[in-house]
Amino acid sequence: MQKAKVYILSVQDFPAREEGEKLLSSLPALLQHEIDRYKTPGDFHRSLLSKLVLQKALGEIGLHHEFSQIQKSEFGKYFIPGNIDFSISHTADKVIVALAENVKIGVDVELKSKGSLLLAERFFCEEEVEWLKTQNDLQEAFTYIWTRKEALVKAAGTGIRMPLKSFNVLPESIDFIDGKWFLQSDLQKNTSDVLTLATSAKTDFEILEISSLSVI
Repeated sequence: MQKAKVYILSVQDFPAREEGEKLLSSLPALLQHEIDRYKTPGDFHRSLLSKLVLQKALGEIGLHHEFSQIQKSEFGKYFIPGNIDFSISHTADKVIVALAENVKIGVDVELKSKGSLLLAERFFCEEEVEWLKTQNDLQEAFTYIWTRKEALVKAAGTGIRMPLKSFNVLPESIDFIDGKWFLQSDLQKNTSDVLTLATSAKTDFEILEISSLSVI
């Protein structure tokens, strides 16, 4: 794998719950347990589709067996044996799965629909708040920073061990916890959301847009 692969699935129609249950049974027990705890149809199907996309992505590089051995760390990050790392995120109508080889990776996608200076002063560092005040679109700028923090924490895989306002994610590369990390945002231009990728090494990426028909 030369680049990080970012799979994007636009969620339009969910399968019926009965069909979803059949698809669920094909997944490892650990993932079945996580998905089945969602009671609302939307949450259930988004979680299901994200794991089916992961299954497809790993299968394409010959890691069917490794997918069946998926585990969960004490900090809640899923992983498989070997040198492939992955991360999952979604909005109401989009599922994202990112994979990388020999690189730690985290992805976050959020709609440009939330954010305020009050929230920023609670969760963002001083440099980020001051930058936010200079931006024309407060919600987009807030979401930009938020996704960079989320993607970085997910890539590190250690949970939130320090306050979100204790580190600045505006630079393209930052020192965080145990090394240098690289951030790339707005991977998709002119959309209603912000997509950010965080990696433990400078990494190119390939976007692969897929349909739900390819995973169900």
